[in-house]
Amino acid sequence: MKQLFFALFLFSFVVFSNAQSSKEQQYNKNVILKVYVDSDAKIFMDGKIVNEDKLKRSLKRILRKKGFVYYSRSFKGSNTKVKSSKILTLIADYKLPVQFYTDNSFSEVADW
Repeated sequence: MKQLFFALFLFSFVVFSNAQSSKEQQYNKNVILKVYVDSDAKIFMDGKIVNEDKLKRSLKRILRKKGFVYYSRSFKGSNTKVKSSKILTLIADYKLPVQFYTDNSFSEVADW
């Protein structure tokens, strides 16, 4: 569990540092992709179940539109940690800014 929190912290630090380091980058706060990984390790994107390929295509679209990713996951289920790590790595690969949430309704911002 400590490793997961450290990975999330490091990931968010790298993403936000990268986003803030370039004054040329302007992000559109109106373009948001909501990604949630449930306890069965299913990926939900904007409320619909998707596979990793569809998520990759959407991340590319969000990158082109200079949008944000809202990310949350269930903290139950053993497969969730593995899937969550894969998804966070994908998001990091696209260097998109991420806002972490603690629930699947994206109403409670994570404040760790």
